[in-house]
Amino acid sequence: MQTLTYVLYQLDEAMRYIDGGRLEQLRLALVLLDNAAELQLDRRCRDERQSEDLRERIRTQAITMGAVAHSPELAELAAGNRSAQPTRSASTDSSTPSSST
Repeated sequence: MQTLTYVLYQLDEAMRYIDGGRLEQLRLALVLLDNAAELQLDRRCRDERQSEDLRERIRTQAITMGAVAHSPELAELAAGNRSAQPTRSASTDSSTPSSST
């Protein structure tokens, strides 16, 4: 939620500077927009990395438990097949950062 607050504040301030129209204000707006985009990209990368770490822990545990022989999905995951990972629906995959930060 904290990241979302920062991004929204920066977007609001950038709009205020853009409305001012002076060159100095436009430069500041560009810096704010760049930083807001960077925050969103950083959040997305961290979320993706956490998902990969979770998949790897599940894969390791499934192999250790021998559960791979009983489940085709786990067998694909254990083989490293990325298509075995859960797919995101269009409603959960948005460019808006989630509220857990």
